[in-house]
Amino acid sequence: MTRDELNALIQRRAINDAGGPGPSVHAFPVSSAHLHGTVVATVPPNLGAGAPIQHVWIVIIDDRAPFVSGPDSFDRQIMTDLLRSASLVAIDSAEPGADIYSYFMDEVASGKRLLVIQTTEARHEMWREFLRVRWHGSQIAEVVPVKGDPARTLRAFITYFDRHS
Repeated sequence: MTRDELNALIQRRAINDAGGPGPSVHAFPVSSAHLHGTVVATVPPNLGAGAPIQHVWIVIIDDRAPFVSGPDSFDRQIMTDLLRSASLVAIDSAEPGADIYSYFMDEVASGKRLLVIQTTEARHEMWREFLRVRWHGSQIAEVVPVKGDPARTLRAFITYFDRHS
């Protein structure tokens, strides 16, 4: 699924969810956008402190560009603010899939604030460790590619962090 296809999926959901019980969502490949009263953002690595993310319902961090190198490519204060405001966090190193992003939109429609980190397979574990240390929650969603199985392109699962040690 391309970025344009992902944006179209989210836009369809925003239109379909409008007037429903939860917030509607829409994403553009820009710093932020509004649709039906809900703010959505895509965070590029060069977005500096002071970006308008306080009222964002879904943030997609783009860590797939060749010049990006994981969590250190993003402003530390922005990352702190995003992690503080998110109620759910996901790391996606597979090609974006319609089913998983529809599920993410269901979560946002139920009132949750979602942070999705789109990254590469090579940086997936780096992001998991970053979240283990800095994320206040006890679990994250992970989406990884499946190879050698034409019936499946991705696998999604939950990773739990032991916060008592």
